[in-house]
Amino acid sequence: MALSYAGVRCEVREVDLNSPPEEMTMIAPNARVPLLISPDGHVLAESMKIMRWALAQSDPDRWWPDNIIRRQSIRNLLDTSNGAFSTALFYYAFHRDYPRRSKEEYRLEGEVFMAELEARLSVSRHLVGDNITLADVAIFPFIYNFARVDQYWFNSCPYTRLRHWLDDFINSELFRQAMQKHQVWRPDNRPVFLRATA
Repeated sequence: MALSYAGVRCEVREVDLNSPPEEMTMIAPNARVPLLISPDGHVLAESMKIMRWALAQSDPDRWWPDNIIRRQSIRNLLDTSNGAFSTALFYYAFHRDYPRRSKEEYRLEGEVFMAELEARLSVSRHLVGDNITLADVAIFPFIYNFARVDQYWFNSCPYTRLRHWLDDFINSELFRQAMQKHQVWRPDNRPVFLRATA
């Protein structure tokens, strides 16, 4: 989504992580995704690094705002999302593999962050003010995956503003473009390019 927003044209290579291509393991031995090779050959192997790189190329709507206080608010949200909430999501999604606690108990741990997001959305349209920021786009996939663990529960949960916020992203052109399916890449495939949204 960040690459499309920034107007970065790049070749997309969908890989089978059960059998990663040699071209990938040569530059990233752990064969983890996402992985971006910048035009100067620099390898970026984390979502946040890729997003920050994309915004450094172009950020017309100021997803990374100039305001220092707003930047710190974004950092705080991302720290929680990538830390405690990410952990809660993992155990909630794979609760059957970790039966020391119930699915509902794991969900309650994640709800702490969801309640914070709901409170933020009660005073502004997005997580850090009325405009989309890096926080919204980076946190959206975590909430999307949390909702999918038990869609029935999420559809009736008390976080109504968060549900609407999520729906707005799911129905966005940026998300539809990012979720396009591609065939698994092989060295002889024709390249598939990601282009900027209209």
